[in-house]
Amino acid sequence: MRSAGLVQHPPGARVTSTHCESDIAQRPPLVLVDGSNAAYGGDGCPKLSRILAIHEELDSLGLRSITIVDASLRHRIDDPVALEKEIRAERIFQAPAGRQADEFLLQLGRKRQHDGYPVFILTNDRFPESDGGQVIPRIAFLLVPMDDSPLVVFSPPLESILAISRVGSVAAGEP
Repeated sequence: MRSAGLVQHPPGARVTSTHCESDIAQRPPLVLVDGSNAAYGGDGCPKLSRILAIHEELDSLGLRSITIVDASLRHRIDDPVALEKEIRAERIFQAPAGRQADEFLLQLGRKRQHDGYPVFILTNDRFPESDGGQVIPRIAFLLVPMDDSPLVVFSPPLESILAISRVGSVAAGEP
């Protein structure tokens, strides 16, 4: 199961939202995936394989991710049964009917940022940049058909996100 990095505290425990720099620097980046946007991949025919290709790339680099899709995607995607399995296994989360996944991606991203996590949204959509909240950096992607599966390239490259995390770890005194 993909983890949002949420921590459960015992009942009655005192929880504060202040973080020291070393705690924040050690937090791995979280990539929030706009699953519906990823599924469409620019050609108007949503495919689950595109979401899974992105998951594979993120997983290969050890990046934590959460994928949220619009409820309507299940009616349009090429393999609705497999999508439903991914949702039941909590590898993909579905926004409630009538609500866009974008709302939940922004809300979750801001909550994680507030808790001191570096957060990125992987989408080709434009997200609000000045709605009063903190800006969440966007990662754009391109799916290039290659042989039997799509090749995914990112801008900025995913390795740069890892570099940000490593710089924070070094600043915190880690090797």
